[in-house]
Amino acid sequence: MDLFRGKITEDEYWSIYMQGQEWPEGITPKVFKSALSESLKKRIPGTLDMFQRIIAYKNNPSDSEQIQGKPSMVLVSDQIRERIPEIMDYHPEVFKFFDVAYWSCNLGMIKTDPGFFTTILQDLELDPKNVVFIDDSDRNIVMANKAGIERAVHFQYADQAELNLICHGIIFEPDIIDFTDPLVAAVVAAMTT
Repeated sequence: MDLFRGKITEDEYWSIYMQGQEWPEGITPKVFKSALSESLKKRIPGTLDMFQRIIAYKNNPSDSEQIQGKPSMVLVSDQIRERIPEIMDYHPEVFKFFDVAYWSCNLGMIKTDPGFFTTILQDLELDPKNVVFIDDSDRNIVMANKAGIERAVHFQYADQAELNLICHGIIFEPDIIDFTDPLVAAVVAAMTT
């Protein structure tokens, strides 16, 4: 989509999108933009706690696979250029966790484009074997795998993502998950077989 690749502006997108279609009275680009703004304000419960545990893990030299001098938390987002400042204003507590951000609109590619992940890996001089990728889209997980990122976690909610990270060798505080819970044990068994 050209909007997320930064090839057209948000106003151009809405003009094209609404062109030639009949819309109920009062439905304008402004209505769509307002709805998008509201959706960007949403927070996913548990995500900040998960980020804090990842930071604690990566800062523990006995556990961490961090490579000295390399960024350890990288934000990669398919995003509309005009929305980036808004997102950063809505969620400043999230951005403090990341060393660097890659926005699709600045790269001219989205996550499902061939070359998206390899471009970032090359730019950061990272070996894909040392990368853990977390995303809420199965399609993006597939593309990360194709770029050699084997440890890719499909994010549905924070607790599930943390279980997946544990199964990928990213160990959090041992007491945060009750492994005696039959449901947790079944999920871990399913992830590791």
